[in-house]
Amino acid sequence: MGKSKITDKDVIYQLAQILVREITHFQKSNDLPLAEAVERMVDTGSAPLIPYASLANELNQIFSLQDAKQKFNAVNVDQFLSVLLKESINYSYKIDGVTHKGKIRKKLGCDLPISAIVVNAKTHIPGKQFFSYFDLPRANEQEMRQSAQTLLEMLFSYKKWNEYLERVDKVFGEK
Repeated sequence: MGKSKITDKDVIYQLAQILVREITHFQKSNDLPLAEAVERMVDTGSAPLIPYASLANELNQIFSLQDAKQKFNAVNVDQFLSVLLKESINYSYKIDGVTHKGKIRKKLGCDLPISAIVVNAKTHIPGKQFFSYFDLPRANEQEMRQSAQTLLEMLFSYKKWNEYLERVDKVFGEK
């Protein structure tokens, strides 16, 4: 018999799978440097950028929630993305008074702002809350756009996504 209850860990694990799939399928044109390819991607909102609503719809399909009363939407998917992001970057957070650093990032030794590809459908950049995890300029939309492009370049330069998924499995997979 299948699992009937969806846990937060299940959702975060599936989010990581989706985001890594999209990032690894990105193929830039050989004619463009990475920075220019990313700039064009942000300008047009093209793949592998995923609007929040599209990501929520994909989660609803994965968990068979299309006809359910309570399902994922653009607003509630963000809380799960923030958990995945905290574990994937050099971000300190407290639990019961003890300071922790991102478990995935700690083992990989580099920041992987994986949720940078989840964007607002109109602006083609992540929501403002996303930028609170980084010491980057974010006072206006142009600064947020430039910061998002920097983070996307970091993601598309990373090559060891299998190692990342192994760490995700250790942190959020079934024990």
